[in-house]
Amino acid sequence: MKNLNTKFIVSTILFSIIQIGFFSVADVYAYHSDTENSESIFSARSLDFVLVGDGFENHNMLNLASTSIEVKKVEGLNFQYKVYPEFGDRNLLCDDLRLKASLNNVEIFDGYLKDFLSNSTTTLGVWKFELSAVENAYGYCDFDFVYQGWQEDFSNYDAGGFRDEERSSSTVFIDELPPQPEPESCIKINEIYYYPGIRGNTHGFEDNPNDEWIELYNVCDHDVNIKNWYFVNEDNSETITQNYILETHQFVVISANSSTWSYWPDIPDNAFKIALGGTKMFGEGLDDFGDVINLYDDKNNLIDSVSWGDNITAFSPAVSSVILGHSISRKEKGVDTNTANDWMDTYAGSDPVGPNPGTNPHPPLIIEELIIDTFDSGANSLQEEESVLFEDSEAGLCSEEDLESEIVEESGEEIVDPSPPVSLPEEDIGIIKASGNKTEDDEDI
Repeated sequence: MKNLNTKFIVSTILFSIIQIGFFSVADVYAYHSDTENSESIFSARSLDFVLVGDGFENHNMLNLASTSIEVKKVEGLNFQYKVYPEFGDRNLLCDDLRLKASLNNVEIFDGYLKDFLSNSTTTLGVWKFELSAVENAYGYCDFDFVYQGWQEDFSNYDAGGFRDEERSSSTVFIDELPPQPEPESCIKINEIYYYPGIRGNTHGFEDNPNDEWIELYNVCDHDVNIKNWYFVNEDNSETITQNYILETHQFVVISANSSTWSYWPDIPDNAFKIALGGTKMFGEGLDDFGDVINLYDDKNNLIDSVSWGDNITAFSPAVSSVILGHSISRKEKGVDTNTANDWMDTYAGSDPVGPNPGTNPHPPLIIEELIIDTFDSGANSLQEEESVLFEDSEAGLCSEEDLESEIVEESGEEIVDPSPPVSLPEEDIGIIKASGNKTEDDEDI
């Protein structure tokens, strides 16, 4: 009984302790600890600027256009900036616009609008733009002047940092078609080497179309770009595909390939040489016994023509065919009556000697007024039946008697030389020209 009471007392005490502990428990809290560190220091800053003024708004570029746009800082950081154009879809006119740009009356740029890109600058103020169109320009040009600004301590706009971009939009146009220019008919076919032949191991392989060439001469008082001009013969055509500015009163020599020039080392430095590419012009070359060359400009205007042999397309009668190694050339460069009479056979014994690509040594000599006999009394006297020939501008070579009769007919009086003939060593004939320009060849006379 005693043990039972003892167990009951112990159990009661333990139960009481448990109850007291349960009801005396305090509130329990859960915590999450997190520490953030950063070495960067941020502050509230900005970069902002505005443009004051308008671009070119629907301006007709038949006249000079100008506008002014001011760059103003609004707030925040100092900045550097650059200016350049960005073009829209309507851009036919854009390449033909010229721009003058200045900042605070200091010239920054003078050239084509498409090439404008200012250096980066920190100078704020007024930009003045003057826009003009080149001659015969046409169409529309939509573009923006783009101003990109960025922090001074960054190298460029895309390098990061604070930045701002502003735009000024423009539309300019010329809606009147320019007058069609007159064809440059003063570009002449001046010489054609269509029957190549060896002469002293020069001037091309015998009858080889690879070494044919055509010479043009610019009679104009201005330069002419012959890009996209083309030749047409009986069977085919050849086009000049690159820019070639043929200067006033200069020559250009055109062949299939540049190897031809090695046979003609005396072509002047100021004469253009154009290699069209390939081995032969017009596919199989020019016909030695009859062909035609028509020269067209880039607007398909027929500029000049010449035909020879049995081809009477350009002339009827045509220029006479020449033999191996000869060329046909104009008697006087640029002189054109649209007949075969303008042309001559040019070879080693002709005057001028030829062929002569890239030059005309001189026009034919003109004997105008006075001829003085300088025959000695020996074997070369006037009593000899030997014929002495002179050069004449119209008829080529003629006899002394013919010239004297022509002079008598013009003056109505016979010319009598009272002095005896004068002997000159090593020379048979002397010719004095009363007028006319002296050429390099005259010095030998």
